[in-house]
Amino acid sequence: MDGVAKRQAVAAAFVLLWAVKLHHLWSLGAVAVRSDSLDSDLQAASESAFLVWLLLDSVFIAAVKLARVPRLNFSWLAVALVWCVFTALNMLVAFSVTKANSNSSHIQGSHIVKIVPPTLARLNPNNTKFCLAPTAAHGGFAPWPRDSDDQTLTAVQIPLQIKGTPPYFVDIETIDLAGRVHRRANVSIGVAVHNNSRGIGVYPIEAKTPGVWRVTAVRDAAGMDARILGLHSAATTAAATPDASSSQKERPVVVGTEVGVCPDARWVFNSERASNVGQGEEQFVRSLDNCVEDSIPFGVEILAAATAGVEVFYSRRIGNQEIILRLDFHEHATNTDPASSKIWTGDSRVDEETRKIIMKLIPRRRLLQSSFSADTPGAYFFKLLSVQDGRNNTVVFSTGHQLPQSPAANTVRIVEKKPELFVVDSHPRPVARFANSDTAKIRSISTDAKTPNELSVAYLPVIFENGGTGPYKFTVSYRGEPLSPLTDQSDENDGNREIQSLTEEWTFDSTTNTASVPAKMPGIYILTSVKDAYCQGSIQVPSETLVQQTYPPTISIMAESIEQSCVGTVGALVNVSLTGDAPFWIDYDEIFRGVRTRRSVIVDKLRETLRFRPALAGRYVYEFQAVSVGDATYTEGIPIQNTSITQIIHPQSEARFAPNTPQRLTKCIGDTVSLPVSLHGSGPWVLSYEIAFENRKERFSVSVGAGDGGDPEELTDGEGEAAVEIVTPVFDAPGVYVVDLIEITDSNGCSWLLETQDVSIEVLAQRPSVGFTRKSVLMLDGDSAALGLALAGRQPFNIQYINKAYPEHIFDLRGMSEKDMIHVHAPGSYEIVGMSDSVCAGTAKQTICEVKIIPRPTIAISTKEYESEKVGSDGFFERREVCQDGPDSFEVIATGKAPFAFKYTVDRVSTDANGKHGEKKRLAAKNEVAAGNVNKVLLSTSDPGIYYYSFNEIVDDNYKKPPARTSGSAPFLTGLKQTVLGRPNAHFMDARERVFQCLGDDEEESGSLDSADANESSHKNGSMGASGASISIQLAGTPPFDLTLELKHENHPAETIHVRNISTKVHRFRPPTLSATGRYSIRLLGVTDATGCARVFEQQQQQQQDSSAATSATQSVVEVSVAVSDVARIASMNAAGGVCVGDVLTYTLQGTPPFTIAYEFERSGGKGTDGDVERDVVKGRVTVVDPLLTLYAAEAGIARITRVCNSVGCCTRPVPAGGRMETVVHELPSAIVDGGNDFVEDIREGDETVIGIDFLGEPPFSFTYARRDLKDGSADDNSKGRGRTGKAEESFTITGVESHHVNDEDGFVTEDEEYADEEEVEGDDGDDGDFNDDDDDILNETVLERLAALVDIVPATTRQRIASTVSSAVSTTKAAGLVVGKGLWVIATAALLVAVPVALEIERESFAIGQENQQRVQASQASQLQSEVATGNQ
Repeated sequence: MDGVAKRQAVAAAFVLLWAVKLHHLWSLGAVAVRSDSLDSDLQAASESAFLVWLLLDSVFIAAVKLARVPRLNFSWLAVALVWCVFTALNMLVAFSVTKANSNSSHIQGSHIVKIVPPTLARLNPNNTKFCLAPTAAHGGFAPWPRDSDDQTLTAVQIPLQIKGTPPYFVDIETIDLAGRVHRRANVSIGVAVHNNSRGIGVYPIEAKTPGVWRVTAVRDAAGMDARILGLHSAATTAAATPDASSSQKERPVVVGTEVGVCPDARWVFNSERASNVGQGEEQFVRSLDNCVEDSIPFGVEILAAATAGVEVFYSRRIGNQEIILRLDFHEHATNTDPASSKIWTGDSRVDEETRKIIMKLIPRRRLLQSSFSADTPGAYFFKLLSVQDGRNNTVVFSTGHQLPQSPAANTVRIVEKKPELFVVDSHPRPVARFANSDTAKIRSISTDAKTPNELSVAYLPVIFENGGTGPYKFTVSYRGEPLSPLTDQSDENDGNREIQSLTEEWTFDSTTNTASVPAKMPGIYILTSVKDAYCQGSIQVPSETLVQQTYPPTISIMAESIEQSCVGTVGALVNVSLTGDAPFWIDYDEIFRGVRTRRSVIVDKLRETLRFRPALAGRYVYEFQAVSVGDATYTEGIPIQNTSITQIIHPQSEARFAPNTPQRLTKCIGDTVSLPVSLHGSGPWVLSYEIAFENRKERFSVSVGAGDGGDPEELTDGEGEAAVEIVTPVFDAPGVYVVDLIEITDSNGCSWLLETQDVSIEVLAQRPSVGFTRKSVLMLDGDSAALGLALAGRQPFNIQYINKAYPEHIFDLRGMSEKDMIHVHAPGSYEIVGMSDSVCAGTAKQTICEVKIIPRPTIAISTKEYESEKVGSDGFFERREVCQDGPDSFEVIATGKAPFAFKYTVDRVSTDANGKHGEKKRLAAKNEVAAGNVNKVLLSTSDPGIYYYSFNEIVDDNYKKPPARTSGSAPFLTGLKQTVLGRPNAHFMDARERVFQCLGDDEEESGSLDSADANESSHKNGSMGASGASISIQLAGTPPFDLTLELKHENHPAETIHVRNISTKVHRFRPPTLSATGRYSIRLLGVTDATGCARVFEQQQQQQQDSSAATSATQSVVEVSVAVSDVARIASMNAAGGVCVGDVLTYTLQGTPPFTIAYEFERSGGKGTDGDVERDVVKGRVTVVDPLLTLYAAEAGIARITRVCNSVGCCTRPVPAGGRMETVVHELPSAIVDGGNDFVEDIREGDETVIGIDFLGEPPFSFTYARRDLKDGSADDNSKGRGRTGKAEESFTITGVESHHVNDEDGFVTEDEEYADEEEVEGDDGDDGDFNDDDDDILNETVLERLAALVDIVPATTRQRIASTVSSAVSTTKAAGLVVGKGLWVIATAALLVAVPVALEIERESFAIGQENQQRVQASQASQLQSEVATGNQ
């Protein structure tokens, strides 16, 4: 948008703004000329218009500034100036509209006569049927009380529609469900909840009792009965009479509003299957257990008045899925109420129709039945949502659900009732089966007399699946044959023996998911049924298990020898043949050298060969007598016949390394290895072995016998065994050495090559070593130090070390790794005395390590911070004294490793003005952090006293925590104390404002006031008078004092004044002579006392004191103001004849403001007992700043100015008595209607009433009364506003009233009475004897009088109407002219303020454009002239 468009938009907005203002002005004019409006209405309308205009102007001016409109983009100062001008214009115009007739406020009382139309009332106009819901403390299923009203129900509001004049009083009749009739009379119904434009109000009638409610009478404020609509209805009833037994008659039936009991519902189910599962808010939750696919019956018991159309909505939720279901009365309904009689037992005065309604309203119980079957296991939640009875009353129990809409007459939401819930816990059906289908086996009956006749037991495992709930009950059936003792299997009659089968059944319990069934008889075991804690289950395969009977095992034994050349018998082969159930085990005894050894062998098949080949030579006996054989069924074994095998064994000689000899060894260079070897056979022996290294082998032989290997154990056959150790030579080279046994030769000359596992020896090139990694280590006090080790070798290592201070104590560490260190807890010199690794012993290199303690940090105060000769007995160093608020600090020196953190406390002993010390109090406990060894500590000097700084803790980077305290109090490390001297202070003791003298007057003139007034003025204002009294200054500190002050006039430079050697604490300061009028300020600059401490009063401090002086009564005053005033004079601007009550008295003032004017007012009074006029004089004072004094004349009397002077002093000239300084205030006429009370009187058409009026003022009086239409106003509004509402149809004016009291007998009559009086006068003219004298008066009338008498042709009422219309038109025209004139003036001035700057800007821009065009033309002409000259030269 370009600049022109923006300016056009601004102009359009400006025009629209002033159009709105003109509309508001027109509204203000209408309020001003309306006769029934008050001054307060006009004032409120003016204030509202001014605020709206101010807001619109602010938005308009800000928008123009922010839009940056070309030629209208002024500075913010100019914008603020324009805004102030607009605000002043708005205030001037908005509050300049005045009332055309302002005498209405002097009318006291009112008498309103209303002709009220008939009042109409109707209860429950929409014929709504209501219901009462039980409160949270009462359920709805208790039997309905017919004899008492002890059940608490919520209340409902029945609408009562009334058209008339409030307030209203009603008579209410209630017939409860017990048939009792309750009546209440003159019940106030309160405030209407709704009023429409036709004057119809709706009032609530609170109903707390169910039954039939009726409003039998309604009375308005005047006590007049209203017409009740809908109270009766025509109904045809049969009345039995003696003349006609079945005749039909129509008679009115009294009807009312039905208020019933809201329907209620609750769950009903089998209590044996239910249990309570909730706490708190959910304590009404019931839980029912059910099985999948089983049907569970449940019901909803309802309590409702009409059950024909009952509907119940409930929700069913499983998991996150929820559905809404419905039950209605037509499905399954059972009457659960006890038998009740339909005989009426209530009040006999109740009519038959009402009795029927009451019987229908009595709530009855019904049961709605249903069922539920769960398809899947889980928890199903059932929740009641709502219930609706046959009267369409709906009760909602739970919110948050979208229920089907129904035309309900009344909907009640019960939010306080606990939820009606029940949960169906659907359980899965259990499934049972055998763990496997393998055949189980049991033993047969034994025929041995030594063994009892009992069966073995086979346990059949059973598994329960499908998520059942324990404990489980299951049934197992059995089919099989009876058992009998074993008989000969070759019995010929077995084939013809008849077999008899058996069938039995058992029941078992199990609390886990598995069970075992003991099977004692052979046959088929079948799972027939299963049941858990809740449901009957099913059986799955394998559901059958076969149990077979097994027989004891048997054995047959055959043996043969094992022969070998050069030796003979070396062992035996035993062949065994078995019968039974593999695997088998066989026990036998081996007897060698008289020692019996029990041995056992396992055989996995029915035929096996056992190989007995002992290692030692000798005689062996193997006995199978009194030994058992067993299989998988007969685990304890069966005895067999005695069988023994005897053999003499000559085994071949054998040599092998000892059993505990490792196959791989590791040694260090320079070591040897001793390997133990065991030999068996016929000794002595010669053993050959080899040692292989790299590609070389070396063979060695060793003889083992009686002289070499020791005496071998002698056997009966010359056989034996021996042991020898093979010692290797010293290993001189690293590598792998292998020792292998090659050959053995026994005493018989037989040689055998040995097949034994060789031994491998790894020889390391270096031995292990150990040493400390550091020669010295530092440790914290009370902590431990870790000594690093340099280890070489194969872990784990074993190290021995000592503390040289205690060499007898050797520390032995075993199983250490390369990363382990030695941890010590005490300082000293530690030395390693030995070490070894997993292979061999080692050596130590750096064997000594010194462990030292790191000292703890310390803190001390630098010696330059205190006086060395002043050290107290308490350990505190004393620092030099300092003045209050003087910055000071001291240095502390810390030792240790930075950074440091130290704690100290600050205590102070207070000192009063007399030098007495108070108690020692803790001010603060501080924590400081220092980056270096030297740190500054700030000292507190805010208050005087003795300060103690105690340091009790320090930590550094090494010691993160201070040492543990041995006692409860903190340790004292060091401390400093310092005395802080209080700074001197000074303040003025007098008031801030002072008046010294009246400029230009001598002492006698300045003291023109009487002594009492002068003293009072001096006391209140701090006046010093013309004599130049002093100003008191309060000093605090140690005298003598030096004081510095500043004296400054408001228009002259400041002057500094020094006052020295002040020995007292209260100083009387006398300023120099003040020669100019105006205001002087005397300000304290500074003060110093004998201690050398000083206080400087800054200007900023003075400003803070000035801003907070009003909030503190004890605020120190450091600056006083001295005013030198001129003589005050006053002149009156009031009219000589006086003013009326309500007018303003105006006076002009001369001199130096502010002014204090003393006046007195003499009220108008009556005569006393002696006949003199009583004088009631009231004196007063007023202070003004402006040179114009205005006083409001509130009552009649004489206002007199007695004195005028300045506010802080009295510089004045004597006021002359009488003259223009006295003004008479006349009383305004007032009218008191009916004693000043507000009467509202209702009369019917054609009735009369008397209105009395008392006048106050000077007769003759004239007054106007009006007749209004009160159809749009209420009686309360009319009484409060004296007829403010309503439209004035006609008004009447009565003039020339000489009496102070007027009523209808004195000529104040209505329109009809005036017509009657005129007729009566016309009728009396013919009989009056003075008729000729009147004719003489008519003959003496002038032409003008005769023309004026022509007005009597028009009736008085018509004249009054015409005069009222003309007066209203004139008043409206004047107000409109005034509004239009002011509006035009505002528009003209605003346009001038806006248009003149715009015109100047346009003119300036036009001038600039003209200059640019002229310059452009001149430049064009110059260029053309140059071209022409150039052309001429060519």
